[in-house]
Amino acid sequence: NMDDCEIIAKCVGGDEEARKHSFTPDQFADLIDAQRGGTSGVLLNNGYSNILYVIGKYGVLVPVLVRWDSVYSSWQVDVFRLGIGCWSAGDRVFRNKCSAV
Repeated sequence: NMDDCEIIAKCVGGDEEARKHSFTPDQFADLIDAQRGGTSGVLLNNGYSNILYVIGKYGVLVPVLVRWDSVYSSWQVDVFRLGIGCWSAGDRVFRNKCSAV
């Protein structure tokens, strides 16, 4: 279990790297579209969360949670303020290979 500050420092490489390798809304929408219906792919579809960092309005870095909801057969997408949540050990954090901004 880690919060955003720990994830950014230990897994992503710090704030500058998190911003450099953040996702655009279109990029994470493409990941979801590639797994319509909860099919297998890059995103976890087993109830754990996929955490992506996105540059939001006014240049604010925000964590976006993407999780397959098997009850409603749809992807759940939630945006949080940085530092609000603590993510579970089974969740997956993504770092964009391409510079988003």
